[in-house]
Amino acid sequence: MQKIIRKPSRGTTVAAVSAVAAALSTGVAGASEAGNYIAPMASYVFADDERGTDDAYGGAVALGRRLTPYMGVELRASYLDYGEVKEGLSFGCENFGNNCPDDIELYGGGLGLNLYPFRGNLYVHAEALAGNHAHYSGGLGYAFGNVVGGLSFVIEALYQSADGFDEPRINAGLLLPFGRKAEAAPPAPTPAPAPLPEPPREPVRVVEAPCAVSAPDDVVDLAGCEVGDTILLEGVYFAVDSAQLNATASQTLDRVAEALTERDDLKVEVRGHTDSTASDAYNQRLSLRRAKAIKDHLVEAGIAAERLTIEGFGESQPAASNDTEEGRARNRRAELHVLDADPDAASDASTASPQQDPATVPDALGSTVRIEDFTFTPSLITVSQGTRVKWTNTGNSDHTIKFMDRESFRIPPGESFSRTFDTAGEYTYRCGIHPSMTGTIRVAR
Repeated sequence: MQKIIRKPSRGTTVAAVSAVAAALSTGVAGASEAGNYIAPMASYVFADDERGTDDAYGGAVALGRRLTPYMGVELRASYLDYGEVKEGLSFGCENFGNNCPDDIELYGGGLGLNLYPFRGNLYVHAEALAGNHAHYSGGLGYAFGNVVGGLSFVIEALYQSADGFDEPRINAGLLLPFGRKAEAAPPAPTPAPAPLPEPPREPVRVVEAPCAVSAPDDVVDLAGCEVGDTILLEGVYFAVDSAQLNATASQTLDRVAEALTERDDLKVEVRGHTDSTASDAYNQRLSLRRAKAIKDHLVEAGIAAERLTIEGFGESQPAASNDTEEGRARNRRAELHVLDADPDAASDASTASPQQDPATVPDALGSTVRIEDFTFTPSLITVSQGTRVKWTNTGNSDHTIKFMDRESFRIPPGESFSRTFDTAGEYTYRCGIHPSMTGTIRVAR
């Protein structure tokens, strides 16, 4: 049976639209944020064949507000004109004694909801309108934003349901924003703080033979090494972000081990360095790993571990410019720094008796505290002013060295931390991770 849409009284339509407007007024009235708009649109509906009319023409207007980047609400009104019922398709009028209307219309007003899943101009639209007949629509819309002077073109492809007829509907028109707040002037840029002066770098003294590793294939000569000499391990260089020893580095270190065996009075600090391609903290840890890799190789080659300590300097002591690949490669290096040398000592001087008391260090060459089994060994040492004390983690857990005035970085197994004590006094410390671990440094005048 043909369905015919009849016009209700004007008073009923006005009352329905007024009720919807009152329900939305609290969300629209007084809105002053950017996102308020009015959108007049032309409409075209592909009429259902069973309706018995031509396609409909009309329009819609939306008064809306985009509440968030993802959602907006609208007060929407619509009018459509389907024209007259085609001859022979007015069964519902003629057989039931009803007067067929001259013109089929659908109009009303109500609420609309827009969802913006991508925070942009594409949205999902749904609406429910009351009027001469209730009707509902849903589909997709897109606003071509800020085309001319803040105006946007908008187009919607919807599916409309009214009186049992389901029909495609196209809306197209303009979106006119209003009620925007004046944008505040951007704050004046805060001037960048003046860079802090870099701390003075420790000068690197690289000596020549007879205390040098002059080339990867040359004989290593340490005969002339004295306390304070720094020996560049020529041939011991590292790949980017690596502490792995390559074949050339291993061969060089084997010859260094032979030379250290001949000079068994030498005690050296293995120093690792990096380029500047990572953060200071990361480079510090990487340089320690490089120093430890060299120490481990020398120990495997027969050098007593007591003769070797390690230190990492990160990127703080570049030997070449970090602006070129060649310079960065030169900076990924290692050195030996002579801490103790006594050519006249007995051949077993490098392997001190385990009964020797390590708690007193009569000079400023340095002292090492081992971190093992959750204890500091020795827990008390006495050193002279200017001594640099080093804590080496030989255990299996991370630790920190915490004094009253400072705390070290986290010390993983196999790595170390150093501090120089220039002022006489007694310094107590503990582990910041395991507070039961305590120790004392006594600095004599």
